[in-house]
Amino acid sequence: MKKLDELQMLKRGNVFKHGLFLMGGLTLLNACLENNDIFILPDKWSALFIVLVTIAVCGIEMIIYEIYPLLEKRQKRLIYFIGLFGAASIIVSAIDMVNEHTPFIRNRQVTDTGTGILFGCAFLSIAAAYLTKSKYQERHNEDD
Repeated sequence: MKKLDELQMLKRGNVFKHGLFLMGGLTLLNACLENNDIFILPDKWSALFIVLVTIAVCGIEMIIYEIYPLLEKRQKRLIYFIGLFGAASIIVSAIDMVNEHTPFIRNRQVTDTGTGILFGCAFLSIAAAYLTKSKYQERHNEDD
């Protein structure tokens, strides 16, 4: 674990605060939609999707502010694994949709295979943010 200074600890607290507000807002939105009989995701996946989106947003924000709690080497491995998992989820779900002729949306609701693609996109967004931040830092360091 790397030691964070006071400013980084403050930023990390803000990231968790943003995550808490996001999760609360998404939960309220989901409850309002379900009260009006609007189901975007299957019942069993909506709560998990809310948690996953919150984790993805918090992870991306930590990457942007460079306050990820792991050492650089472990962080890189974890994020690459998350990206690989997200890509695999998208590929498997897409193949499943093609083989079974399942649409992404059926009866105004995302199907289970469509949910797999959404989950994969959430995981892949963390890896994309890390790669973008890494490329930005490389260019910024070359300019100095």
